[in-house]
Amino acid sequence: MSFARLREALGTSHFKVAAQFLLLFAVAGSLVLGLVYWRTSVYLLREVDVSLKDNVDRWSQLSVENLQREIGRRTQRDPTRRYPAVLLGSAGARLTGGIDIEERTVPGYDRAFDLTLVYGDERTRPLRAFARVLPSGHVLIVTQDIHELREFSERLRAVIAIGLLLFVLVGLAGATAFGLSAHRRLESMRRSLAGIVDGDLSARLPASRSQDDLARIATMVNHMLDDIERLMGEVKGVTDGIAHDLRTPLTRMLASLERARTQAPGREELLGVVDKAIVDGRALMQMFTGLLRIAEIEDVVRRDNFEDIDLRRLCADVVDYYEPLAQDRGIALVLEAGASSPTLSGDANLLFDALANLVDNALKFTPTGGRVVVALSSAGTGTGTGAGPGSGPLLSVRDTGPGIAPEERDLVFSRFYRGEKSRHQPGHGLGLSLVAAIARLHRLELTIGDASPGCVIGLRPAN
Repeated sequence: MSFARLREALGTSHFKVAAQFLLLFAVAGSLVLGLVYWRTSVYLLREVDVSLKDNVDRWSQLSVENLQREIGRRTQRDPTRRYPAVLLGSAGARLTGGIDIEERTVPGYDRAFDLTLVYGDERTRPLRAFARVLPSGHVLIVTQDIHELREFSERLRAVIAIGLLLFVLVGLAGATAFGLSAHRRLESMRRSLAGIVDGDLSARLPASRSQDDLARIATMVNHMLDDIERLMGEVKGVTDGIAHDLRTPLTRMLASLERARTQAPGREELLGVVDKAIVDGRALMQMFTGLLRIAEIEDVVRRDNFEDIDLRRLCADVVDYYEPLAQDRGIALVLEAGASSPTLSGDANLLFDALANLVDNALKFTPTGGRVVVALSSAGTGTGTGAGPGSGPLLSVRDTGPGIAPEERDLVFSRFYRGEKSRHQPGHGLGLSLVAAIARLHRLELTIGDASPGCVIGLRPAN
């Protein structure tokens, strides 16, 4: 694939990302291979220098005559002059050795340096040399042919160049694969988001099994869309519920006022009409107050004021609060809690309201002689609650009333919803909606089960 086609497939932004990835990969490969070449070359040259210095140190201990014989034997054993040595006199003239060299060509003593050996046919060979001035005034120069070392360095550079090319090719392949994969995923997300913008709130971003950044973003956006869809459904339900529930009291109020106006009743009748209008008006105010209360609770900013709450004490306060009402109705209100005192991070007033609503509902639907149990389990499993498995503290309210039908259990938390068994009871269907809002704010799971007889509603930390 050409760069033009790659750029067209990826788009400008993705092409830039792929190019940056390729550049980074090439720079990293160059640094690694360059370091390998540098360390190898330095190591080999250092080994040659150490060998030359060892020879000079050993031969420096010999007398001039013995040194000349040693150099002569070395010259005879080395016809190709791979390891030539030279001894110069005090005047700088060559006394013995396999190569012709003058003292003025020596750049320094007791350190390694480079020389070039010129043959008769003008061919040259690179040498590495080490020179030292002897106590007698003579100059000893020991060398080594490094032609093979130079060839090895050249081949190593060629291999490194090929390796760098492979780095670039692999980086290009990786950048292309990465860019195309990211482009496909982002394009899929873009199409899904376009559908959502057009009004399809049921659409979701494509999920992925990987745990990369795109997958985490998609998961978070999908959770956000779940909340938006739920809120939009609740808004529609609230609108329908308000229209339905307001129609009856408003119709009754207007009919009474119209009748009072047309029939011109006396003072007593007129006061009765006003009293009924006031009752209906207060019922409407309670309805709107409940809606505003739910909206206030759903404000997540309230989590900033959370603190650790003693659930045992919270349950005891709710039971004490409703004990007189339970006695008046002939219902046994019982607290079941272990010896431990589990805690939960949250808003004490809101959790009190949630538990109080559950107890109030239980007392409302439990017949005389029945029983309502507020249970607290630190293990989070609950005994006989039917609330399902879980972990962490568990609050539950169990009654012996008519219970909630399975097909209604997902609906009773909707605003203004009232089941068939609760039509005769006063209220506006906002109590359990309030409990659901408090549960969401505290990241609690709200469950409904069968107490046989009756109903059990539980609160536990969501998984």
